[in-house]
Amino acid sequence: MPQFDLNSCEHWTLTHTLRERAERLGEQRALEFSQGDSLGFAQWWEASGQVAALLAELGVRPSERVAVMLGNSSELCLAWAALSQLGAVHVALDPSLRGEFLRHALALSGARLLIVDAGSLIELEPALAELHGITDFLLTGTTAPAHELRRYTAFTRWRELNPLRTPHASRPGDIACVMFTSGTTGPAKAVLMPQSHCYLFGLGTVTHMDLAEQDHYYVCLPLFHANGLLMQVYGSLIGGARAFVRERFSASAWIDEIRSRRCTHTNLLGATGAFVLAQPARPDDREHALCCILSAPNVVELEQGFRQRFGIKRWIGAYGMTEVNIPLYTPDPPKPASCGRVWLDCFDVRIAHPETEAECAPDEIGELQVRPRAPHGFMAGYLDMPEATVEAWRGLWFHSGDAARMDADGDVLFIDRIKDCIRRRGENLSSLMIEQQVGACPGVIEVAAVAVPSNLPGGEDSLLLVVVSEPANPPAEEQLHAWCRERLPRAAQPDHLWYCEALSKTPTGKVQKRRLRELWLDQAS
Repeated sequence: MPQFDLNSCEHWTLTHTLRERAERLGEQRALEFSQGDSLGFAQWWEASGQVAALLAELGVRPSERVAVMLGNSSELCLAWAALSQLGAVHVALDPSLRGEFLRHALALSGARLLIVDAGSLIELEPALAELHGITDFLLTGTTAPAHELRRYTAFTRWRELNPLRTPHASRPGDIACVMFTSGTTGPAKAVLMPQSHCYLFGLGTVTHMDLAEQDHYYVCLPLFHANGLLMQVYGSLIGGARAFVRERFSASAWIDEIRSRRCTHTNLLGATGAFVLAQPARPDDREHALCCILSAPNVVELEQGFRQRFGIKRWIGAYGMTEVNIPLYTPDPPKPASCGRVWLDCFDVRIAHPETEAECAPDEIGELQVRPRAPHGFMAGYLDMPEATVEAWRGLWFHSGDAARMDADGDVLFIDRIKDCIRRRGENLSSLMIEQQVGACPGVIEVAAVAVPSNLPGGEDSLLLVVVSEPANPPAEEQLHAWCRERLPRAAQPDHLWYCEALSKTPTGKVQKRRLRELWLDQAS
């Protein structure tokens, strides 16, 4: 494992890292995209300086939050680096957000400028119409028609400008990024992520996957998440490696692209590994350069399947959250079902009793709790949610909400989620937000969003909507699915609908989701 030096943390910023790599590696290829474009290290630095100049023309200032709602693309990577050069804050948004999910995220962000693809504006307009704070749009694709209350600027205008003369001197504790994560019942929370925190995601990849300049990363996870943007793209930048960024994950294209691009490293998340293994086996499955996979969570069946079928030599498991970084990595080979061992250079991890906060004995089940050792190597809190910040970060430990145990070797084994949350496509979904949107559908009286088991390994839940409808006017299943497609992000689309006469509740009126799950499983079996 490479040597680690906490004393270098004053340089843990995106601007410093990209400038240093540009000076040292020049036009060596840094990024390639499935759309066909590419960027060398020096070109990435120069072009992002031009984008920064464009943003400065639009009035963007240090510490200002700018919403970025783009798919995996060179424009997203340029905007991310440009905002860093300005000392502004990259607010990463899922481009599939619609309706109340989008309105809530944009309102909470406080952004006035939205960087977005022009082609999606028609779908976004219902939510944008309620937001008077968004006044400026920087558009990729075709420029939209003028609006009397908004300014539209073409993203391509950066090519006409000179690079920003003096990039902002960001400090490791300055907020670099805002990413959204969900509570179990409430609206999505916006995580304030300092420069050091973002850097550590990438440094963990370099350190534990031995990523170096001769390597080539295959990135197929979304860049509005920490895994894709920070662990993989930023990790490649820190290691001086090349990254190939796919527009979106495709199980059928996975091994072909890894082979043709001669990729050496990649990450799997949730059920993506199961989707790959479900593809028909081929005689050339072992003809590739891929040598290392990081999988979160670490699933024994997936590890065995990838080693046997694709001949993968190194398999690294990991555990993390947007709030706490990646404090656990497994050695290779990992202990079956282990989340990993503590990355002691940067984090403390303990298992504690949720009620008493007393530390558990080895192999005793409790709540997984984390705190940082590296300066600013942790979230700075939830944006405009001080109560949620205090609730999560109490007693000088971040409370993950995950039940786990730590064995005598220091391996942490995940047991279950303590809270009743829904985990899909690598996201924790807010059941309340889903229920509010579906409950507004004509004919729906009441609805409960419930996590039920998926037949895929990898920690993936299926989403069940339990619906109580008006007897004389029940919505048809296709009508309800169409309603969801218009208002819910991709990860929140339901897998199952179940109509019933009433929701099971406690005497105080709280919906008993565990009971609903049991009843549905009984009738579905």
